[in-house]
Amino acid sequence: MVESRKGILSKAKLALRPITILASRPRRQGSSMNAPLRWAPLTPLSARNARGVRGAAKKIMKKYEKTLDSADAVIHGIWPHRCTIAHDLAELPILVDRIFRPGPLFALFFRMGGLALQRTLWAVLVFATAGSASARTRTSPRSLDGLWLTDGYREFVEFRGDDMRSYEITALSCIPVVKATRTIEMGAVSEIVFVGEYDTLRISPGPSPETRWLHADGSASKILLRRTDSRPKPCGGQPIADTPLTNYQVFWETFAENYPFFALRKVDWLAVDRSFRPQVTPKTTPEELFLILSHMIEPLYDAHTAIRAYSIRRGFRGYRPALDPMQRKSAARITEIIDTNYLRGGLRYYCNKQLQFGLLSSGPTQKPRLPDSIGYLRIHSFSRYSDDREFAKQLDTLETALDDIFRDSAKLTGLVIDVRINGGGSDVFGVSISSRLAARDYLAYSKVTRNDIRDPKHRTTPQAIIVHASSRPGFRGPVVLLTSSDTVSAAETFTMAVFGRQPHVIRVGANTQGVFSDVLNRTLPNGWSFGLPTEIYLTKDGKAFDGLGVPPDIAVPIFTAEDIANGRDSAIDKALELLAPKVK
Repeated sequence: MVESRKGILSKAKLALRPITILASRPRRQGSSMNAPLRWAPLTPLSARNARGVRGAAKKIMKKYEKTLDSADAVIHGIWPHRCTIAHDLAELPILVDRIFRPGPLFALFFRMGGLALQRTLWAVLVFATAGSASARTRTSPRSLDGLWLTDGYREFVEFRGDDMRSYEITALSCIPVVKATRTIEMGAVSEIVFVGEYDTLRISPGPSPETRWLHADGSASKILLRRTDSRPKPCGGQPIADTPLTNYQVFWETFAENYPFFALRKVDWLAVDRSFRPQVTPKTTPEELFLILSHMIEPLYDAHTAIRAYSIRRGFRGYRPALDPMQRKSAARITEIIDTNYLRGGLRYYCNKQLQFGLLSSGPTQKPRLPDSIGYLRIHSFSRYSDDREFAKQLDTLETALDDIFRDSAKLTGLVIDVRINGGGSDVFGVSISSRLAARDYLAYSKVTRNDIRDPKHRTTPQAIIVHASSRPGFRGPVVLLTSSDTVSAAETFTMAVFGRQPHVIRVGANTQGVFSDVLNRTLPNGWSFGLPTEIYLTKDGKAFDGLGVPPDIAVPIFTAEDIANGRDSAIDKALELLAPKVK
């Protein structure tokens, strides 16, 4: 007979009774059990003892897992995996505000419940101690249920039982967007997982009892949630009306409250409002409104700004004017030149052809000829690595591909990575590839986001994104990275992610596009969607590259008309020249 979740939860509550009793009743002071009862606060653990508790908890968990995994009950589904227990316990108001020493009564109560009670109680103790990032400073969280506001990003989130709902907010609007349902995920002991139509969202303890971290699969960083006692004013009444003027207002207000680069892009947003608002009337058609909104943001030349007008099948995307326009127009011819004149034995394709790997031969102008021992990794994007949309599956596909790409890396004397035509994707994939090139851990970059609707310079606390040197197959020798103005978004954060790598990755080509932030996707009352950046990516020295892009170490014209006519790739020629001294 399979035991129900309700039954398991009842056992967990029963197991916690000793803790509840000891936490609420007066303790005996003194060394003797005959000492008189006095009210005494529970004693918090010292830093040294807290570390000891966490170490002991790890040993307990191993014993607990071994016990459960070897029991016949597990085979029949009577006892759940530890993540199920953790999921149920997360709803119990039993995580006391301090880790305490319960004294001699603990052993008595512990023995009273028998083996099943002991198993459950050990799970409770491990969840309450080992799952805590700092036993000294963090108090236990209250139930997740309630109202929360994001730090930056202008979102309002409500949790109610197994349901999560988020709203995009401005000073005048509150638009419901995401619905997600709580789910059980094996191994997610310290997280509460919600799955929506497009995203998997993970909630974990924050730096204080009234905060949580929210992480979306595929993002390199997290968003801080702060508990609030009331709904934002726009969320308390009727939904905002769908009129030409209200759509314009939500669009303008969203940029005014979130966009951090008006000064950088030399755009006066208040002046934009004075110019375009009078053009919007009750008779403005959807086509006219689309043109108005597009013309408002076009001067930003920001590739992370976009409008998708579904009802009229129109779209807009910003872009910085390129100094090398031939590249986008001649992509097929460029690929042919590389494959025909620079590669030996063709390419191997991975991740839905988003990654391609082969060996470079000497180019048509290379003298003397080089041994065929320089690898060529072309990365078309940092997305769509698997037909399965689940991020974990895509990441696993990438890791498996990198294992194969680098399986014979000991034979390579150099590596050229080409992201000159790459529209971006997930930063996480770029960090994963960087880890295969790293000999030691280092800072990839830090992320901040604007978090004040009046001050574009006010930002969140930086979040450090670390490249961890991988123990799986990789390449630690000399690397040249090819970039251009069509190196966009996650391809640019990948470029930043190899800054700290040693030996230094030499960048050859042209400045990248100059957009790094995750795109903040928003919705208008009429159902149209639009996007804008809110985040800033910083080097270890606090430098950002928004607008101008990451510059190359060595500037080389990207596919000039002359190069295309002569079947040459000047950037690969330069890379081969740089790697030639490394060839023995």
